[in-house]
Amino acid sequence: MKWGVVYIMATFAVEEDDLFGSSSDSDTDGESDGGNGGGLKGVETLAAAMATAILSNCKSVSIVEDLVGKRRTITPRVLYLDVVHERPGAAPALYERLVARLAKTVSLGYSGVSLGGEVFRSPGRTGTVFDGVILSTIHMPGVAACSVDTLVKSVRRLLVGGGSTFFVENASNNGGANVFSGASLSPIVKAQNGGWQAETLFSVPSPKSASITVIRRRSTVQTNTLSSDGRAFDHEAEAVEKCVVSRPVGEIEAGCLSLQSHRRAVDNLREYGICIIPSYFSSGTVVDGGQAAVRDMEDGVARLEREKGLSLFPHPPVDADFEGYAAVDAQFVRGHGDKFTLRRGEHVSNFSKEHGEALRHDPSLIAVLEEACLPGEMKMGKEWIEERKSQTMLRRSSSLLESQELGAVVSLPGNGPVEDQVLHVDSEHLYEHVHLPPHYLVMFLPALATDRELDFQVGQTAFLVGSHKNEAARGLAAGGRQPAHERRFLNDRCIRPHVKAGDAILFDARIMHFGLANSSPSVKRAALFVNYARPWFCDMQPGGEIIVRHR
Repeated sequence: MKWGVVYIMATFAVEEDDLFGSSSDSDTDGESDGGNGGGLKGVETLAAAMATAILSNCKSVSIVEDLVGKRRTITPRVLYLDVVHERPGAAPALYERLVARLAKTVSLGYSGVSLGGEVFRSPGRTGTVFDGVILSTIHMPGVAACSVDTLVKSVRRLLVGGGSTFFVENASNNGGANVFSGASLSPIVKAQNGGWQAETLFSVPSPKSASITVIRRRSTVQTNTLSSDGRAFDHEAEAVEKCVVSRPVGEIEAGCLSLQSHRRAVDNLREYGICIIPSYFSSGTVVDGGQAAVRDMEDGVARLEREKGLSLFPHPPVDADFEGYAAVDAQFVRGHGDKFTLRRGEHVSNFSKEHGEALRHDPSLIAVLEEACLPGEMKMGKEWIEERKSQTMLRRSSSLLESQELGAVVSLPGNGPVEDQVLHVDSEHLYEHVHLPPHYLVMFLPALATDRELDFQVGQTAFLVGSHKNEAARGLAAGGRQPAHERRFLNDRCIRPHVKAGDAILFDARIMHFGLANSSPSVKRAALFVNYARPWFCDMQPGGEIIVRHR
């Protein structure tokens, strides 16, 4: 996982004597006996700047309790990671000052770590992730540079997607290491990002100046940033980040969207036509659903070939009579081009009985989809919706959106060179001369979890960001449906979000997209999907089916 774009949230210049105290005024631990000058004065200055940087990056969010409708504030979780050469000592003065400043707005924890040679020993809070990590004392005499590199990688694993690391650069502490000392992380961050070109991390007006630097971790959504000719597409990774709604740890654990995340999700759908929400559903549940779809597909194909003599696996013949196939057996619904559709079997039906309602009608996601399908200038809220229904044609409908039964897409492995799907949309615009809110939206839940399933050769789905808008769509495909390979790397709108089980992709059915080739030798790529449409719209891919892509 890569570090993301570097943001300078707080930059300041402090003379070294002010920051750590002059040698005549300081004790051996870098602090003076008095509280008005020397080291303590410098620590207060540093704590104020650090607190500002933390509050600018790690913000509280508000969620609405389901039953009583009251708002609850979730404060960000930040870890002060004090790295020492041998055994962790007492919490440093900077940590104590930050506790006093952030106690009411940030849940601040402390952990000491011993760093020696090439070994990094992780903190005692095993398995815990944070919205922010304050990295203290990152370089000391006698500690190998590779240990610092390992430390940075380990800190990254402590951060939630979108989380931030805070540290001081170009500050030296002659009096002792228990306040804050730093070394430039710029070369290490650049090295861990391959071709990533970092922004200027800090400015140093004088040799004795210090700057607080903030590095934001990218979301957990990856993208394959290399084309076939080896050129890096950093703009694609940045475009994916814009579509992602990164959430703080407390919000993820609450299992809902905060008011702030709700707003970002709606805005993403309207502006980009796609919204990606990492770690929203249980990964185990989604994987079970994907495995159920694969079993239904395998059982259905085996039965149709055995009992009806149909030729389906590894793929039907080019001249296959799909209408004849459908007439032979009701389980075969339709087929054309590179795919055919089967009715779901007992495995997906049983899975849907247990989990379908929770996946299809999650309150937070439904709220996002409902607001997205209405004009942007309107204000949402239950009272407003009911009033709107009583005054307009909405009174004829019991809901703004209706969902279909849970369905699935299974892409069979090609075991070698195979083609991407043709660039297409799932629904046309209702009118060519005006852009209206979406009448049809889709939720994708890819069911890939293992390293083998998440290999880039397995492929997922690519989208052309913003192509759901009339004007953009006309410019991208003026001549109709275009082969994906003609457009894929010629247009900077193309993104290939590589998500894992539990991540949710919401998209406007008018956005241009295509399935990436599954060139793996054996992985059957499965994804669950749910269609949501205005009650009066019916021209869509039916739910409750398994779409099998075979070429």
